[in-house]
Amino acid sequence: MNPKFIKRIYDFCEKPKFIIILRDPIKRIISHFNWMSYLGNVKLPFKEEVLSDINKSFNPSKNFAGNYKNYILFSSYYKNIINLKELFPDSFLVINLESLKSDFSSTINHICNFLEINNLFSFNKNINRKVNETPKITISEKPFLISNFSKLLSSRLKQFLKNYKFINNQIKKYHKTQYFYKPTVEEDLFLFRLLEDDILSFRNEYPYLVSQWEKTNIFIKQK
Repeated sequence: MNPKFIKRIYDFCEKPKFIIILRDPIKRIISHFNWMSYLGNVKLPFKEEVLSDINKSFNPSKNFAGNYKNYILFSSYYKNIINLKELFPDSFLVINLESLKSDFSSTINHICNFLEINNLFSFNKNINRKVNETPKITISEKPFLISNFSKLLSSRLKQFLKNYKFINNQIKKYHKTQYFYKPTVEEDLFLFRLLEDDILSFRNEYPYLVSQWEKTNIFIKQK
């Protein structure tokens, strides 16, 4: 995300290899928003929250307990790969999360070939099913309100509430779920337009990867 970081690797690491795992960039932003909501770091409705981040560069010192909120930058794949490509043109592999989920065995083989190591993974036919089985529930159309409310509870109060069995069970259930906001089609299109130039540039170099992005391809086909 930061050209200075890439330059430091170039200066101090001998023959590094990079594995970049991407996913549908529109889905990634939505997931990022839900993740930030779950952690209690969202103060605005979805669209306003994304717009508040639109021109922010990556600042490693500005984080939320080690977590970052760069919605647009983290989905600007082409922009970030160009930074890497300048110094390491042949030292990185780009794969999709979708490939890991749909064809884990072949994707792992591809990674091992790139790293020039033997594939010692024993393929489990059930692994694809388990990759993304974290339960998700819709608990609010406005997760930012719940996010703000959660901040009212101090760590000490949360610890005290755990002494009560019923409440403790609810807390455990809470940790096994995540806030899930489902944007409208118009909001999906809004995200596509923000990322459009980067997506189309990326597609010119990695058409196969982009073809696996279900939500993004809806809007590409409409062009």
